[in-house]
Amino acid sequence: MRVKYATQIFSHSVAASMQAAINIGKLDHPHAQLTVDFIKQVDMVFDILNSSTQMSSKKPWKRALKNDDELFQTLDNFLEVLRTSYFERQRGAISIPKVYFLDMLKQTINGVKIISSTCNRKGLENLHTRRLGTDSVENYFSQVKRCFKYVTPRSFQSFFRASMILKSFSVRGSNCEDDDDANFLCFSDDSNGRESTLTYDTDLSEEESELV
Repeated sequence: MRVKYATQIFSHSVAASMQAAINIGKLDHPHAQLTVDFIKQVDMVFDILNSSTQMSSKKPWKRALKNDDELFQTLDNFLEVLRTSYFERQRGAISIPKVYFLDMLKQTINGVKIISSTCNRKGLENLHTRRLGTDSVENYFSQVKRCFKYVTPRSFQSFFRASMILKSFSVRGSNCEDDDDANFLCFSDDSNGRESTLTYDTDLSEEESELV
């Protein structure tokens, strides 16, 4: 669940550090270079599956996904790596691993490719893959749990209606990326947790107040 730890390990900086150690002879393991290449691929795939901008000069792999561009080839190459991976056990025995999260990763990559192709056929050239993730949903329910001690159907209904009017929320300290959306309001429970009232983190316009 701690995605940020995985992105720290499978990152460009880790790959660059290992490559430097290989170049100066400090890291001479026979599989060191393969490990560096694998980390680089995972880092690129993470970027492709978490794109949020039209173009990115610092990290070119984090730009919007377009149908049949070079990013598709990167995803295909990584799928081939996953397909051909194996464990080399003692005495040279080889076994194909059954790692369920890797199967899910394959499904995710193939699903993103299908969605991108479908969007392209409907005239939508660019796909921001970050919005296909669960961070927005996790942030939303994290805000719900932060604002309510006890969540009831009635309190959640009020929260859901108001948040749909006033955009979604940005939750600090969560396990997800920031949504970059305005944090307009918060709800608070009464002493019994049965009713809810609105408290505003920022001033709303008159029109927004009328909507609420």
